[in-house]
Amino acid sequence: MRRTLAIAVLFTTLAAWAQEGGRTDGAEGSEQGKGGYDKPSGSSRLSLVVNWGAEVPVGLSPPLSGSAPRNGPPLYLGGTFSVWMYPWFLLDVHGSYGFNTGRVNALVGPRFRTATWPVSASLGLRAGAIYDPTVGLRFGLSPVASVEMIFIKHLLVGLDGSFDIPIAGNGSALRIGLVAGWRF
Repeated sequence: MRRTLAIAVLFTTLAAWAQEGGRTDGAEGSEQGKGGYDKPSGSSRLSLVVNWGAEVPVGLSPPLSGSAPRNGPPLYLGGTFSVWMYPWFLLDVHGSYGFNTGRVNALVGPRFRTATWPVSASLGLRAGAIYDPTVGLRFGLSPVASVEMIFIKHLLVGLDGSFDIPIAGNGSALRIGLVAGWRF
């Protein structure tokens, strides 16, 4: 019985592997015929994701006179709106809030993705305003690295890491978290 089952699985696999790729006989965007499209359509140029995870302060700034550092969970919550110029190049607009530091980030920058589908890795550099209640508003840079997967051609899920570096003074933060959102 096992031998028969193993031979049937082997022949089925070989037969499926040996088939021609075929062609798509339907209208543009249809799934008729042997071919079809397995990647998101070209009209999916925007995405919106929610970011959340751990924020670990590195080299905290000393508090100003009369103010005390915030105590809270070492978590952050944020969102990223992306414009997909190409499958490998995105422009991100990102905002986040750190619960333990009270820090607010408003950052913009490019991100480069591998052109693989459905799993992709990306690297980017965001720049913008970092507001720390103990020090005030500063300009900062935030290198970002992520790995994400696209489900059902539109659902984005992944891991994200960034290192927020304020240009003036200390008070950097490492953020590691999850990403979930939708590609429109």
